[in-house]
Amino acid sequence: MDERRRLSFGGVADLYHRSRPSYPEALVDGVLEFAGAGESDRAVEVGAGTGKATVLFAARGLDVVGIEPSAEMAQLARRNCAGYENVTIEEIEFERWRPPGHEFRLVLSAQAWHWIAPEVRYVAARAALEDGGALAAFWNRPEWIACDLREQLAGASGFDAAEVRRYPWHQEYTTADYLALLGTHSACVVLDAPERERLLGDIAAAIDARGGRFRMTYATVLCLARAS
Repeated sequence: MDERRRLSFGGVADLYHRSRPSYPEALVDGVLEFAGAGESDRAVEVGAGTGKATVLFAARGLDVVGIEPSAEMAQLARRNCAGYENVTIEEIEFERWRPPGHEFRLVLSAQAWHWIAPEVRYVAARAALEDGGALAAFWNRPEWIACDLREQLAGASGFDAAEVRRYPWHQEYTTADYLALLGTHSACVVLDAPERERLLGDIAAAIDARGGRFRMTYATVLCLARAS
């Protein structure tokens, strides 16, 4: 685990919230159906970030506890979720968080599950979930990038019924929009300033040479498993 990259997002929290896309409402529908979750059920979100996914599930009536290790991201999440009394943001690493025990119907994680220590992630999720509850981890990925955790989920102790779903969509970017997005990616954030400027300059030149805008085809990949 690259700790520098894992904890890099707080320094670009505002840009992250402005530039990162949200998630399809159809995904929220699918997660709630799989989990058998509805209004007033409890959910814990691993890596709440700036609250992009948090508000989607809070709007469906779930009581959401968002776990976020970055002070900057947690502060922004609290601001973005201020209209939802059913949201609590806790500033702590998921690896150190101790739930009351098996009282959550849903553990969800948007863009963050891969940052949780492998030896802890499924054990901690199962400790939080009631029997029959669900784990839902999802990512927005360019269509050509594979993200299939089916085998990992199938092998996780305390879980069964693993499956992976995909939700295709697209986004139009100008040069400036895409550079802003890249500026929130950990691999870019941790570069030394001169190297980052050269990289972004080369990418900008390539987009500008093709008219200054393009369409990115995405798939939101949803990985599901049920607490057994």
